[in-house]
Amino acid sequence: MLSYFLKRVLLFIPSVFCIAAFTFFLFHASPTDPIDALLRIEGFENDLMSDAHYKAQYKRIAADLQLDLPKFYFSIAPRYYPDTLYKIIDKQEVKRITSLLAYHNDWEAVSSFQKRGKNLLEEIENQESKNQINDLLNNTNPSEFSQILDSKISRSKNIAMTEFKEQARIISNRKRSVFIIPKFIWFGNDNQFHAWVSNFFKGELGRSLQDGRSVWSKISKALSWTMFLVLIGLTLALLISIPLGVWSASDSSSRTNIILNNFFYFIYAMPLFWFATLMVVFFTTAQYGSWTNIFPGVGISPYSGNMSAFERIAANVKQLILPVFCIVLNSVAYLSSIVRNSIVAESKQPYKTTALLKGLTKKATFWKHLFPNSLLSLVTIVIGAIPASLAGSLVIEVIFNIPGIGRLMFDSIFGNDWYVIFSIVMLVGMVTIVSYFIGDLIYTYLNPKIRFGQSKKV
Repeated sequence: MLSYFLKRVLLFIPSVFCIAAFTFFLFHASPTDPIDALLRIEGFENDLMSDAHYKAQYKRIAADLQLDLPKFYFSIAPRYYPDTLYKIIDKQEVKRITSLLAYHNDWEAVSSFQKRGKNLLEEIENQESKNQINDLLNNTNPSEFSQILDSKISRSKNIAMTEFKEQARIISNRKRSVFIIPKFIWFGNDNQFHAWVSNFFKGELGRSLQDGRSVWSKISKALSWTMFLVLIGLTLALLISIPLGVWSASDSSSRTNIILNNFFYFIYAMPLFWFATLMVVFFTTAQYGSWTNIFPGVGISPYSGNMSAFERIAANVKQLILPVFCIVLNSVAYLSSIVRNSIVAESKQPYKTTALLKGLTKKATFWKHLFPNSLLSLVTIVIGAIPASLAGSLVIEVIFNIPGIGRLMFDSIFGNDWYVIFSIVMLVGMVTIVSYFIGDLIYTYLNPKIRFGQSKKV
């Protein structure tokens, strides 16, 4: 048992690493510029500031977010890529440079072209020439350089302009290696991913890209709503499902049992979002009759910001009755059938006959043997339902406008708020790992025959 415990704890490390790496690279694959988003929140608009001032603020935010570091512990890139490409923070500029390098595999030529162009923009005053230089610097297809070079820029007598023109013509001449030889670059622990994961375990989750608030403050408020729905819904579902499943298994042939099972099959087969929507449409208004106005409308009542989580929930108990009812009814329809089928399956096992032959009563045989063994399958379902509910409460929270984790995740995805998304995915991943670990320990308690980590001796 101890060896199994240690193995599972050690498996936490690669599991968390894979979850974090997947989310991290998904974030970097998105077109969102977190630096620009935070600058806008702070009131620094690119259109309202000088280019130099904006770039200075841009570098400040990048340093605060540690985005001026290499992305990962190592990098595998074509041999003509520079080792310091990570120092270029602007995604659009990186895209332009990599496009030029893909066309002309010479970093020295591409770098010289970029530097000369930027220096010229600071030196010359003619706006038309600046526009033409920008056209070259911002163009990601060097095959189109000749069209720009044939304009007035090609007839300029400025020496620096002439050198820049020649450098552009060099880039426009395609130079690609037949075989792209990769190279391995090691950066060590001083990278964005390592800093990101370390900050997560320190509780420093960053700032929201939508409103600039602390990510932890947003998640902690949302988590209280989701945990209430999950714990109350799951607790009520178990308190109803287990006795109902036991009764159903003991009297499976009665007409009432058959009708009830068919009703539960119908409820479970109905998609949760459809069932919840029907409940909202028909049972929150008096439009279809005074007797249908049973539950209050959807949404959470406004509350004071200094209320605790418990006070916020207590102030909205009436609004939470219907979503909890939908969760419980949907769960009972499934869990009760699991309990019933497990008990029926255990009743057919040979050890039941053996126990009866040894003199145990039917009642003692059921509660000492059949019932504990039948709960093993229920434990599997419940343990998996806890982490799934954290992320899967999206349907209920969106339909009933409850500001929980699912709703926050939904809004963050559409708002490209990747710091919030990263934190929620990591949180759900950690809860999932711990939940299944606890579930395995419960297995050993319910069935002492299970001994993880021990091989059978012949």
